[in-house]
Amino acid sequence: HLKAEFPPISEPEPVPSEIKTLGDLRVFPDGMLPEAAIHGRRVIDNWQEASEKAFTRMLPGSAAEFGSFASTFRHKLALVLQLDLPAPGELLSVVEKETGRSDLTHTRTVLGRQGKQDRVELESLTPAAVKLGTLLLVYPEEWGGLIDPGSGEVPPWVGPLLGKGYRVCRVSGYASGRLSIPQRAWDSYSWPWAYNRDNRLNGIQDILTALEYLGQARPDEPLTLAGLSHCGLWCAFAGAVSGRADRVLADLEWRDPGYEGELLSLLPVGSIRRVGDFRTAALLLMQQGLVLLNPAEGFDRAWYEEMGRKLGLSGNLVFEEMDNIRRLAGLL
Repeated sequence: HLKAEFPPISEPEPVPSEIKTLGDLRVFPDGMLPEAAIHGRRVIDNWQEASEKAFTRMLPGSAAEFGSFASTFRHKLALVLQLDLPAPGELLSVVEKETGRSDLTHTRTVLGRQGKQDRVELESLTPAAVKLGTLLLVYPEEWGGLIDPGSGEVPPWVGPLLGKGYRVCRVSGYASGRLSIPQRAWDSYSWPWAYNRDNRLNGIQDILTALEYLGQARPDEPLTLAGLSHCGLWCAFAGAVSGRADRVLADLEWRDPGYEGELLSLLPVGSIRRVGDFRTAALLLMQQGLVLLNPAEGFDRAWYEEMGRKLGLSGNLVFEEMDNIRRLAGLL
């Protein structure tokens, strides 16, 4: 397994009945490895290389192979990211506030899951005529809500989305940064990375819960997911696990999540490379429609485009740049 050049030791030296020091339990008590031993860094490199080869072997080579890949890796991605796909009976929702006028209805709904302690706030603006279905927006909390609390006006960049005929919704909570686990509290957890989701993973779960709620509430209505700023990466993974969205727009914020070093700074999840990382999320999203917004200059577009051609999904992948939030309506 560790690529040793020699056969296993057939007659290992017996362990003495009396252990004087803990160090006596070491395979090499004197601390000296055999001359031919593979050192720790090389063992890790071998593991990474083997993982990459295994993932590459499982990549679909044609449209006929894509279904098996999608069902397998959607599940694996959810496990690695510690995500729970809410079943219909698990979702809870309460409308906290609803105000309306002749052309627009503003609603605040609180979402949760039975037996969980999560709280996902969903703000919605519904125009008189919904022509293009629901648009679920995820963006930083500091950008504000869909209605200005003082004037009651809709932000200038949201108005065109309503004008096109979208029901516009916004997720608030961990996904937007309104809720967060303080660093001191996180550091006090025992083995936090093994047993607890951090703020980023909680944000992805919030988006997943909102997608499931909207998909179950209006199963026959088109659903578009747009993640802006640093929320774009989270939306890509939530959308990939959910499979509910007909189209996903993911802002990469001029970053390159296809590069391991950058991905681990954005989403430090152990073993994520074992399931293909951002590449898997992108392939799953390409099954319907994926707009990758503002990729870094070094982002390997060619790999994604080539996979799209192999799978017959070239028309489902678009690269765009957006330097102003007011351009969003034109991209959708």
